[in-house]
Amino acid sequence: MSTFGPDLSLANLSFSRHVGLIQVHGKEYSLKPLPLRTARPFVLEEVVLSEIAEEEGFELEDQMEITKYLRSRVIIVISSQPNLYSASSWSPTY
Repeated sequence: MSTFGPDLSLANLSFSRHVGLIQVHGKEYSLKPLPLRTARPFVLEEVVLSEIAEEEGFELEDQMEITKYLRSRVIIVISSQPNLYSASSWSPTY
């Protein structure tokens, strides 16, 4: 797990900064750039679905179970970093 905050000071804003949302479906993928407006904390965690599916006992083709697992991981990771997020700034919506 890694955390970092991009430097968004006025001196470094001569160009726009973005993060990317990667959407993967089968062998197809798309990348949607999302502009950064403020410095936000990032928590990264690698998930290997083939390993998780075997451990958790679901099929890689079961999109509902994969989504359920990934949502639970997001909540666990966010909950494990109480100093990065306050209750007023984040709440899960499903």
